[in-house]
Amino acid sequence: MKLRVLFVEDDPADMDLALHHLRKAGLEISARRVQNPEDLDRQLENPDFDLALCDFRLPGWNGLDALRQLRGKAPQLPVVMLTGETTEEPVLQGRKLGAADLVHKDRMQLLPAAVENAVQSRRSLEASKEALEASEDRFRNIFDQAPTGIALAGADGALQQVNPAFCRIVGYSAVELLKMRWDHLLAPGSDNPFLTLSAIDEPGPALQADVQFLHRNGMVVDVQWNLCRLRYSQGKPIGHIGQISDITQRKQAEKKLQQYAMILDRSNRDLQDFAYVASHDLQEPLRMVKSYLELLSRRYQGKLDQEADEFIGYAVDGAKRMQNLISGLLAYSRINMPGKAMSLVDSEHCFLTALANLESVVRDSGAAVTHQGLPALTGDPMQLTQLFQNLLANSLKFRSEQAPRVHVTAEREEDGEWRFCVQDNGIGIDAQFHERVFGMFQRLNGPARYAGSGIGLALCQRIVERHGGRIWVESKPEQGAAFCFTLPDHAGPKRRQDLPQADRGGSLTS
Repeated sequence: MKLRVLFVEDDPADMDLALHHLRKAGLEISARRVQNPEDLDRQLENPDFDLALCDFRLPGWNGLDALRQLRGKAPQLPVVMLTGETTEEPVLQGRKLGAADLVHKDRMQLLPAAVENAVQSRRSLEASKEALEASEDRFRNIFDQAPTGIALAGADGALQQVNPAFCRIVGYSAVELLKMRWDHLLAPGSDNPFLTLSAIDEPGPALQADVQFLHRNGMVVDVQWNLCRLRYSQGKPIGHIGQISDITQRKQAEKKLQQYAMILDRSNRDLQDFAYVASHDLQEPLRMVKSYLELLSRRYQGKLDQEADEFIGYAVDGAKRMQNLISGLLAYSRINMPGKAMSLVDSEHCFLTALANLESVVRDSGAAVTHQGLPALTGDPMQLTQLFQNLLANSLKFRSEQAPRVHVTAEREEDGEWRFCVQDNGIGIDAQFHERVFGMFQRLNGPARYAGSGIGLALCQRIVERHGGRIWVESKPEQGAAFCFTLPDHAGPKRRQDLPQADRGGSLTS
């Protein structure tokens, strides 16, 4: 270890003795000696020493005064006192004035260790100071550059330190804010989380609240306020740190979104009411038109020319299809109308009810319909029965030349939803039509080949969406189709025997 040592010593022999012991211990020493206050002042004008060795007794000069002079001019320079005194007085006085150590001249062999310890302590102190300064610089940089407002406050809520972002949000300068408390910033009528936090004795997580601050210009600013206590001192909070973000634009957007949602909801209700009223009120006149057309067909069939018979047939067929469309529209409009509340339902019973409603179709087509593992879940039993019936009817209608084979399964997904699939061996659907098939009145085949209104799958989609799920199809032409849908499992696993008898399914006749 190389050291530059300043000796405050009147006796060159004592200095040589100290140097001897230091160099014997392997220390490389360069030394300067002073023996009066004037010389010491000159050496301390630009101090470049690692250590000072100061004699306790100096002729015409007190070693303690020299120590005071060293501490005043070079407070970071470690000082080791040398003394020939046999009393404890030098130790006590030297320690009191800040000496790093004291070595008796009769035990100079201890000097190297005392010197090394003093130098190492100084270097450790300097390293700690540099680390602390670097940490403070980092904190200051983060504090000043943070995009959100940050403020430190005392236990009474008085602001003690604020960053530039905080000043920008509330419009006050730092000088003005340091004369204020948290509650001075709150808009009239706004909640005050500071009071809630102050009422809690124990430390805990930060409180978060959306509150309103009053800007310096008098405008209200919506902010998200995070507030937590700083560390405790003797069991009492010494302050708080608060962080605010300007959420005025977000609040305005939320308000507009709520307004749009209300307008949309009202529009949807109006459209639903219109669809229901229109389809309901059209039933009676259409029924009358259809009845008289059928009467004409029965009474004058074969009595007029062939062209007239065809015209009457077209009119009757058109009236029937119109009646089916209106009935479908009426059913579609009823899906989201207030009805029976969601309850625990046995989906297997819903499936079996739907299958019973299609008994004649199943029998006439020679179909084999099987199922496996259908669970109990939360839903509307009537609508779930209609969902199964529409999907089964779809598979039976769009069958290939082979006898229909339909298999219904349900599997629990990792997210807790149930994934149902209705798999058939029918004519299949080209990928380009996988989304289109769920549209209103969408038909991929003409009515001459497959009867229907084109609304069955749209009903299925609306039922599934009302239950919080989604529906899709996986299919290729001539390779059958798998109509899959998900339903949330809000109730969790339930045994079928736990279900009330009334909620085990619904009855929906075809």
